Amino acid sequence: EMKKYKSLQSKLMISILSVGLIAGVLTLGLVYLNGTHALKQSIGGTFKELAETISSHVEESITHHIEEAQLMAATTSIISTVEESNLLYEGEPEGRIRKRVEEIENRWVNAAGMNAYLFEVLNNRATLFLKDFLANSSNRDVHRFIMITNEKGAVVAATQKPTHYDYSQTPWWKNAFNEGIGSLYVGNIQ
Repeated sequence: EMKKYKSLQSKLMISILSVGLIAGVLTLGLVYLNGTHALKQSIGGTFKELAETISSHVEESITHHIEEAQLMAATTSIISTVEESNLLYEGEPEGRIRKRVEEIENRWVNAAGMNAYLFEVLNNRATLFLKDFLANSSNRDVHRFIMITNEKGAVVAATQKPTHYDYSQTPWWKNAFNEGIGSLYVGNIQ
């Protein structure tokens, strides 16, 4: 009988351990699932909040720089320099204007005899205004280079020597010029 008692006792012990082990595994599984779900919700909520905050700051910054550029473009020194440059084309046929701009572009890119044009671009009223703006700007990293073109896409003012003189065929210039109507363009310029 002692044998039966010990056998029964060991079976009972194994049953209790099995039930306890199964209950423990199920409990740990549920805790794990609830914990990972709560963690995902918490991390997702934090990430969403962070993304919204950053998005708001980026939007405010872009809006600020757009307003700053619009105010800059409306200054007398910029407007008068562009108007004076546009008057140089008055009464000339489009073909002759295009040829002259392309000739200056070729000389500009090859740096052949461009001292007078470059001096004028880098030292006129508009350029001096732009350089003064950069010198007093708290956002020097944002405004590394500022350039103004006329209605033909030719550079009339710049804070440093631009790569090209003629930008009339570039997508960004065509978008911003918008056939003389003007349009907001935010993006890379090349």
